Amino acid sequence: MDDKIQGGELNENEPHALAISEDGAFLEIAAFRMPLESLAQLLCQLRELALVIASFAERDASDAEA
Repeated sequence: MDDKIQGGELNENEPHALAISEDGAFLEIAAFRMPLESLAQLLCQLRELALVIASFAERDASDAEA
């Protein structure tokens, strides 16, 4: 991060920490932005994936007990 500040990649008016945009629609850090809607969709997909992985782990555990 220090290299980016010293190298001029982070401007004075840009957030240097994760922040929500003024309109509340984006997460921002420096010049990078991510729509909160995209983050919500990503988190839902990750949750679904975690449930699938957990179901495989439970199935493997029951197969090992049998």
